[in-house]
Amino acid sequence: MPKQDFSDPNAVQKQRAQMEQRTSALGPAPTGVSESRHSIPMRDGYKSELKIHRPSSSGTEHPLIVLAFGGGFMMGSNDQLTPYARSLVRLYDAVVVNLSYRLAPEHPWPAAQHDSWDAVAWLAENAASDVIGADPRKGFVLGGISAGGNVAAVVAQMSLKKGSELKYPLTGVWACIPVVVPDASVLPDEEKDLWFSRTQNANVPMLDAEAVERIGKMLKPDVRSEWYSPWNAEKPFVGMPRTYVQVDGMDPLRDDGLIYERCLKKAGVETKLTVWPGLPHGHFAFVPMLEVSKKANLETMMGLGWLLRKEVSVHDVVKVLAPPAGA
Repeated sequence: MPKQDFSDPNAVQKQRAQMEQRTSALGPAPTGVSESRHSIPMRDGYKSELKIHRPSSSGTEHPLIVLAFGGGFMMGSNDQLTPYARSLVRLYDAVVVNLSYRLAPEHPWPAAQHDSWDAVAWLAENAASDVIGADPRKGFVLGGISAGGNVAAVVAQMSLKKGSELKYPLTGVWACIPVVVPDASVLPDEEKDLWFSRTQNANVPMLDAEAVERIGKMLKPDVRSEWYSPWNAEKPFVGMPRTYVQVDGMDPLRDDGLIYERCLKKAGVETKLTVWPGLPHGHFAFVPMLEVSKKANLETMMGLGWLLRKEVSVHDVVKVLAPPAGA
């Protein structure tokens, strides 16, 4: 398995191009799904692009699912999770919107988190518009993979503090292999000894501890900010909507997800946890041909249904499922 190189901006640019090549071969939307793009203003006037996936049928009583891509905050695009989005439209009659956010090192922290918050607030305000055509009262789920998992966790936590800025509250959060713990000092004392995957999984395929460290250096976050880790909030986790967490066992970020779910549960949040033992970061995207990867994608679709309080059969999922592109 090739290691991801986050050693310098030139290497990042090369990997961006490779990822864009993978996501550019998605093909047209399947029958029953319509797709469009729409630009919205960010707080500084920058225009950020949404990729919107809608059921072809008429009506606006569709739940709203918002997805944030992964890529170490330095690569990726709103095309990445299009295969998931198409499957979710067909499974749950949902409107699925893939976010954009500006990338480091050109746009370091908290650009991704701020752009994502602004987009979620815009979507809540404009959900019923002809552009979106959804009803968040039927379900309003925010999710993401890896860096996108951080975005989902941070924005969801922030929504508890800044709820007056959202027309509708979030009803569910999906945090897949998230990075949410900058170091053990942000954790409660009883959780500190449980955070050791950075060491245990320091030399693993795909994403290793060195890559995580280099991402941090390029991102330049304030690790004590609530815009980087939900543990930095005044009352972390209290009042969060039901949350689905996924974790890879052979991943330096493993314990971020495990402790995140544990602390949510301690705060009285309804949680669902899926662990894939012995598998590297993002195995379902990087090695999609494995049976365990196919099973992981199925579990993701079922878990997002759990967030929407909707049940579908395994057979229904298999019929529509496609893996994420280049996550």
